[in-house]
This record gives sequence, C-alpha cells and structure tokens, in this order.
Amino acid sequence: GQHFEPRGKAGEPPDMPAVRRLLALNQDWRAARSTGERAAIWREMLDIQAENVFTIGLIAAVPQPVVINDALRNVPRKAVYNWDPGAQFGIYRPDTFWFDDDKRRAAE
Repeated sequence: GQHFEPRGKAGEPPDMPAVRRLLALNQDWRAARSTGERAAIWREMLDIQAENVFTIGLIAAVPQPVVINDALRNVPRKAVYNWDPGAQFGIYRPDTFWFDDDKRRAAE
C-alpha cells in the first residue's frame, strides 16, 4: 500500500508474485469493457486470495463512525462493519434507504 497508493513515490514495490499479479488484475478490472471480462478477472483475484493469506484479521467489531445526511431514513444506527463481500452497507439493503423530503427541504 505504501508503494501503490502514492504511485511508486514511497515504499517498495511488492516482491511477491501473487501480489504483483493482483495489482495487474486490479488495473485490468478497472479497464475491462464487459461484465464477462470483469467476472473472469474477479474469479482469478478470488482464487489468488483463497490460495494466499496476506493478512490475518485479529480484531473485529471495532466502532466505525459513519456520517449520513439528516434526511436519509432507514439507515441503521448501529450495524456491523467488517470486511466481507456484501458487508458494510450492502447487508442493510441500501435500496430501502430513502430521503425524507420535508427534512431535506428544511435543510436547504
């Protein structure tokens, strides 16, 4: 991360082949033009992650503050925040969140 985030201006490039491949796949995924191409890349990324343990999560259920608009409704006040596909807001069905128009107009 110290090398990737600042685009090589800090840290050292990864020396593990699997990590280098993941970085290349990440770039490929961002440039992919079709859903099928993204899905194939994603499957390869998941295979690499399944074969390697790059981090071991020892801490969970750490409080994570999230700021939401006062007019946004149906957002849980307390929730699970953890890395997991679909976790964070995904498991709380954001398609059921809605804006209280009266509250939003009052803020304008």
